[in-house]
Amino acid sequence: LSIRRQRQMCIRDRLQRFRELTPKQIQVLSYLRAGLMNKQIAHEMNVTEATIKAHISAILRKLEINTRTQAVLLMDKLQLS
Repeated sequence: LSIRRQRQMCIRDRLQRFRELTPKQIQVLSYLRAGLMNKQIAHEMNVTEATIKAHISAILRKLEINTRTQAVLLMDKLQLS
């Protein structure tokens, strides 16, 4: 496969992974993108910090990445809001 074709396939794969996120996970991700800490996100969503940590773990697992920074950078790269 050409490099261009490989990139297109990778982008489609990443977009599909984002589509698998739940609405709450998307909301957590948007707060992460805004720079909020877990405690702040928990306050905004009226849940415990443990719940936020669980959401973040699920997000990282679904997107097959290791850090919250990678999640935010990936959102930016794919131009997701």
